[in-house]
Order: sequence, then C-alpha cells, then structure tokens
Amino acid sequence: MKKYLVVLFCILFLQNTFSQNPYYDAIKLAGYIEAGSKPSKFVIPGITKDSLKEIRMKEYCEIINSYYGNKFKNCIDVHQKVALYKIDDKLNPDYNPFLTDFLSPGLVQSNQPIVDLSAGLSSAFSSIGGLDVTNIADGFAKFIVKRTKQELSIAFFEKFRKDLDSSLDLQTLFPNTVKLLKAIDQQIYNYSAYIYNLREAFRSDINSLDENLPRIIENHPSIFKKDFELGLALKSACYISSSLKHDVHPADILDNYPMYYFKDDAGVLHDTILKGAIQTLQLFSESMKEIDTSRHTYWVSIDKIRQLVNNQDALQIYLGLVMEVAKNKYDSVKYSKNASLYGILSKANPKKFFQDYTAYKQYILTLGTKLSELNKMIKQYSTPTSDSLKVEQYAMFFKTSVQFLQYCTKVSALPHLDTVPALKGLDGKLNKYFDIAFQTCDLTTAINRKRYAEAINHVVAIYNDIVVKSDSKEKGVLSSLAKYGSFMSSMVNAKNSDEVEASIEAVALPAGSARMKRETPFNVALNAYCGLFIGFERIKGIDSPWTWNYQKINSFGITAPIGISISRGHSVFFFGTGAKGWKDNKYGWSSSIFLSIIDIGAIAAFRFNDDSTQNIPTIQLQDIISPGIFFSLGIAKTPLSVNIGWQMGPLLRAVSAAENTYSSKYTRISISLCVDIPIFNFYSKPKE
Repeated sequence: MKKYLVVLFCILFLQNTFSQNPYYDAIKLAGYIEAGSKPSKFVIPGITKDSLKEIRMKEYCEIINSYYGNKFKNCIDVHQKVALYKIDDKLNPDYNPFLTDFLSPGLVQSNQPIVDLSAGLSSAFSSIGGLDVTNIADGFAKFIVKRTKQELSIAFFEKFRKDLDSSLDLQTLFPNTVKLLKAIDQQIYNYSAYIYNLREAFRSDINSLDENLPRIIENHPSIFKKDFELGLALKSACYISSSLKHDVHPADILDNYPMYYFKDDAGVLHDTILKGAIQTLQLFSESMKEIDTSRHTYWVSIDKIRQLVNNQDALQIYLGLVMEVAKNKYDSVKYSKNASLYGILSKANPKKFFQDYTAYKQYILTLGTKLSELNKMIKQYSTPTSDSLKVEQYAMFFKTSVQFLQYCTKVSALPHLDTVPALKGLDGKLNKYFDIAFQTCDLTTAINRKRYAEAINHVVAIYNDIVVKSDSKEKGVLSSLAKYGSFMSSMVNAKNSDEVEASIEAVALPAGSARMKRETPFNVALNAYCGLFIGFERIKGIDSPWTWNYQKINSFGITAPIGISISRGHSVFFFGTGAKGWKDNKYGWSSSIFLSIIDIGAIAAFRFNDDSTQNIPTIQLQDIISPGIFFSLGIAKTPLSVNIGWQMGPLLRAVSAAENTYSSKYTRISISLCVDIPIFNFYSKPKE
C-alpha cells in the first residue's frame, strides 16, 4: 500500500509539472477576480502595499504566462503585452482580446514593487500549485495521525510489559496479564491482534485483586516483619471478603478463621493484639450460639441477651464460663506475651468487678444488638435473591462484621480492664488495621458491582497504606499501579472497538521504539514526522531580516512535514569514537538530515480533533509545499525525534469543515518534538 501511495504521489507530481488545462485554468483564473469590481478585473495590489494581493497577482500571472511559453519576466509584462492593443503594431502577437478586459496595464505599471515571474521551473510549479490535492493531502494526514497514534500505542504496550517485568508486586496483582504479555513478547507491535485476549486477562486479574493482594506480603519481608499485624490485617480482611465472594456461610467465616496467619515464616505463633481481638470475637460468638434449631438463627436473639444481662447472677456465671472456654479452647485469648483475657478475668474480684455492673451490662447488650443485626443479615443472605441485591447484602454484612470486631476492642475501656497495660488503648491501636479491612470491603464490593475503576482506586489506597508508607522507594510502583490499573479498567469497561481505541489513546505515552533508523548504519526513506513545534517566522515583505532574538519566537502548533530522510543509527547522540561513540556497533539513537517537501500540519491538526468529517474544503498543492532542511535526532527506545531546522512555511495555516485559513509566504526556523514515521524505505545498509 505504501508503494502505491508513493508512486501515485510522484505520478501526480510529474504529470502536472508541464501540463495545461484551459478549462480548469479558466476556473482558477475566475477565482482571482476582485470581488465587487465592475467591470470584472483581476486582483492587483494598487499603490498601497498588500502582500497577499501581490501573491495572488503573481499566481494568476504565472498561469497566463504559461500559455505564452513563460516569455514574460514580470506581471507588468503580462498586463501590458496581453491587454494593450498597440495601434502602431497591429501584428502584436501577445494581445488577447478575451483577456484584456480583466487586466489593468496602466495601474499595474505604477504598482511597486515589480512582481517578477521566474521562467521554466517556476511556471512548472505554477501548474503544480493549482493542482487540487485535497484527497491526497487529507489521506496522508489521516495516515500520519493514525500512524502517530499507533507508534505511541506500541510504545505504551512495550513499556507496560517492561514495567510489569520489573515489579514483583505488579506481577503478583496481575498474573494473567503478565503471562499473556510474555507470550506475545516480540509480537507486541501487533498488539491490536491480541486486544480482546488482553481485555479478558485484565478482567480476570481485576476480579481477583482481593485474592491476589495478600500475596504481596511475601514480596516485602522487611516491612511485614517489622509490622507483623499490618500483614495480618490485610490477610484477615481479604479472607473475609474472599469467603463471602465464594458463598461461604457468613457464620462459618469467623469459626474457621485460619489461625496459621499468626505464624511467621519460621512457624512461630505470634501473640498479638489483633489475634487477641479476633479470638475474643470468636469466644463471644461461640458463647452466644443458638442451640434451638427451630429458631433458624445462628446466635440467640436480643431478647435472650437482655434476659441474661438483666440478671446480675446470670451474667456473673456467664463470665465464669466464658473464662474457662477462653482457657481451654483459645489458649487463654492472649493479647501479648504477658496479658490474656483469661488472666484478667481470673484475677477479678466479682464484688468489685460488679461495682460497675451497668457498664458491663451495656457493653454486652450492645454486643448482643450487633449479633442480632448479623442474625437478620444471615437470614437474608441465605434467601435466594438477585445478584445485584446479593452484592449489597454482602457489603452490609462485611461492614457490620468488621464493626462488630471493632466494637469488641472497646472492652479495654471497661472499668478495671482499662488499667491493664496490654489492653490500654486497644481500639486506638487497631484503628489502622480496621481501616484496611474497610478498604478491602469496599474493594470487593466494587469488584462485585463491576465498578472496576473504583476497585483500582481502592487497591491503590491499600497499597499506599501497607507498602508505600513503610517504604517510600515503592512510589514508582504505586504510580504504575494507578496508571496501568486505570487503563485496564477502562479497557474492560469498553463497550465497542471505538472505546477500546479511545482507552489506548488516552493512556499511551511516548516510550516505545521507532527501530528502523535506530538500528541500521545508514538509511534513506520517504519520511513523515508529526508533533509539536515552536519557532519564529518571517513573513516576506513585512518582517525585517533575520536577527537572533528570543522575542522572535512567535509561532507554535502541530507540524507534519513529509520528505526525504537520510539517517544513520549510532550508540550515542554526540560524535565520538570507541565504545561510546559512532563507531560502536551498538545502536539506539539516530541522526538524520531531513529534506521536507510538503507540510500538512494544518490538516493533521484538524484530523486529530475530527476524524469523522468526510470532505474538507479544497486544498491546492501550492498551499502545502514547504521545502526545508532539518537535523533530526532520534531518541533511543522511543518513536520520538527532536527536529531543528529551516523551512518555507506552508501557506495553509488551518483547516476546518467550513473553510481553510491561508497565509502570505513566510519562512520559519523551528524546533519540534515529533513521532518519527517512515513511509517508504528506499535503502537500508545492514549492520556490519
């Protein structure tokens, strides 16, 4: 396809170099008639300086001159010799009675400066300049815009793969994505063929985030050895959420809590505040179980709990029995090496203990109320219902369970217990662990609701709390997690191919590789560049001659030149010898001399914003001609190049669906950051 585009472009270029077409030329010349002139006259500048009118006058004079064999040297000759019928020379071969009415020999004669007409090549370009190249130019602009996006997308996927390879945490969180990207490997340039496979890998990984998240603990032994309970909090929260997601009965989750979480890598069991809090919850849960199966509830009702706490003797007996269960089944419910629930209760003096009977009564009654709430939720959870309602029930049950656990820690504030050092400020010490639990609940709820962007936000927050706050060196991973997670969620949520493409375009960054120039000793190609430029311009006849001055920086925008590039790849971007210079066979950078022919930046700018408009206003070749010379530095491991050079700026300044904007002739010196887009490779010298 590229070859056909090049051949077609060259044929059109050469075919129109010396051709004339009276019909089309007549239509063009009619377009140079001064609006409102009576009788109709071609545009002339008059005495007042008008650069745009001078340009237009030269253009129609060149067309007329081409029919006279380019014999006239300037516009004065065209107006005088074509329009004046000399009485004393009736054989004047240049007079044309059909053109005389449109010419103004007297006025042009007094017009300064004289508008010169160059013969030969100039007239050829006159004919070329009138060529309608709207479809060709727009086609090239669409191609350049599309290729620019593709180059950046390829670069993004290559960096995506490399970042995943370099981060153990990202590999842990997104295992299916990692496997697929490794399988694609060097075929990453053809990423579009794997888009839907990647989407399914993204979907699978996001749906498993709450299950994969605890595995990052193994990646940071120093962090979680220092703060053992931080890892416990994450494991515990993910255990609850994963159990509920897999339809484990809510009441069984607490009973079957994996106590091996409290063992370190050496198998040593840690007695921690969090372990004591969970066992306290298990103890209360077991002590309040309903044995009357006809009631179809897991725990006794709130009425039965009121009956217990309103009877001081019954409450005292209850605490005595709880103490024995704590000792025999829960290893005394240890909060630390030197403090346990059994130890605290065993030293209590019941008479003094119940001086604050009301406080204990209220505490246990509140526990009972929360158990009653969980009873109702378990009934609802067990009842067949819609998936969406089940998700809401799950979220409520999870939060209520964590709140119940959190309330259990307030036992440390009860009279007599508030003096135990190990229990002092127990609820405050566990706050950060409960925060992780609530965030994990929100994560799993978002996954179940298929709110994938929200799920990524929760993972980012959790990772920041458990890893980055302990090790600031992992901020880079946090940034990658946010960027790639957002991209993955956007891809999964995309409803059609257009939204998939938009997702890629939204996140693709220039970090890939335009390899052809970078990896060959010598290369010649038909080349395009597309990117942003900043520079300074001089409009002919208006601005003063060039002088270097920062105030001359007066232009910026999108540039898209097409021309010939002569390039070589090398190891560094400066001249040198030896292992670090041009003579080294290690490639990566490139240097090019680029000779621009046309610049369709205005059309490319339009197409970046609007790729749906079918037809744009007519564009002539003369409006996009932009000869120039640039030095181009190709940046290693990217499709980007930095270009600096000079060009005759294209007359076409802006394109819209309604009309185009044009400029007078001007020259530009600029520097630009562009995507390097080889269109057709003429020659590449192989590596030595």
